[in-house]
Amino acid sequence: MSSESPALGGQRHASAACSIGHPDSQGHLFTHGNLLLESAQQIRLIRLYPGSVEDALSCEVFTVDLSNHLTYDAVSYTWATEDGDDSRSHLINCNGKSLSITENCDAVLRMLRLRSMPRPLWVDSICIDQNNVQERNHQVGLMDRIYRMASMVHICISDSKHDYSEAFRWLKYMRGDKKHTAFVQMKQLFCRRYFTRVWVTQEVVLAEAVVLHVNEDSILLAPEILRRLMPSCWTYQIDVPVQLQWVSASRHLDSLVRCLRLSINANSSDARDKVFGIMSLVRPELRSLVPVDYTLSWSQVFESATAACIYECQELSVLSYAKPLTARRFRTDSIFGLEQFRRFSGKPGIME
Repeated sequence: MSSESPALGGQRHASAACSIGHPDSQGHLFTHGNLLLESAQQIRLIRLYPGSVEDALSCEVFTVDLSNHLTYDAVSYTWATEDGDDSRSHLINCNGKSLSITENCDAVLRMLRLRSMPRPLWVDSICIDQNNVQERNHQVGLMDRIYRMASMVHICISDSKHDYSEAFRWLKYMRGDKKHTAFVQMKQLFCRRYFTRVWVTQEVVLAEAVVLHVNEDSILLAPEILRRLMPSCWTYQIDVPVQLQWVSASRHLDSLVRCLRLSINANSSDARDKVFGIMSLVRPELRSLVPVDYTLSWSQVFESATAACIYECQELSVLSYAKPLTARRFRTDSIFGLEQFRRFSGKPGIME
């Protein structure tokens, strides 16, 4: 693991990729080195080496300190494909060794790879050791800084089955003779798996600048573009994803209860992420009440979230949604579960 203070971006010539361009002859697998977690500052980045569309993916993984001035982009995507395949079926060469990644991650990296120069990126599935719970806890706690400090956040959606060219044309020019087609495509786009995932809300809302990539099309999602988009979406009865609504309103910090109301209906493979996935959006004094800790059960995490809601709202109405305590549930589960929080989060007045 490199500990250099990197000159990120194009200062390393593309030929540098050749020196680590192929996994070693032993076919060894890449392993993450240890981060200095006690410093609360270290993260990993990748330097994605250039190539054509069909070239094998190759990168350098290196460690940086968030207290330094860094230049990098962050990636917002889903691990799984549209049909839900999140198996690690593809390989990327990291520091001369092989690392398994998902099909969608492979497609996203090919989408962002430059042809003639390296590109510094933060990609969660590569930059975080997913098998190290302590590291995951630490890095999730840094998510707000990682996405705030990125020069750009790239929303990447790979969907080869559909054409979105008219939707992008309308987004760029806000006019055209195929407006109906554009908004049919827009509705299809907003139904993609990406916009249902819990993590992407904070990734997009915290960004300094956001670029949307869908297949070969891309556009800078400036707040004014999104604000102009809203009325037309309402006309065509299109639900604008909450992530884009927040960007258009330039909202960043919010109440825990309001954020949980948004996340509770989002999808995540881990129920705990319905809480952890929005904590970077809430006020700092509330974050400390719900520490990111993947050694806790989902019920313990929701209990902490419930206590934080009580603290924030200064009332106990959330407890009226708890199930009656039975002997079995006393032994095995929380009295305040996911369905109960869903009903609480929709209570009139609580979210105002």
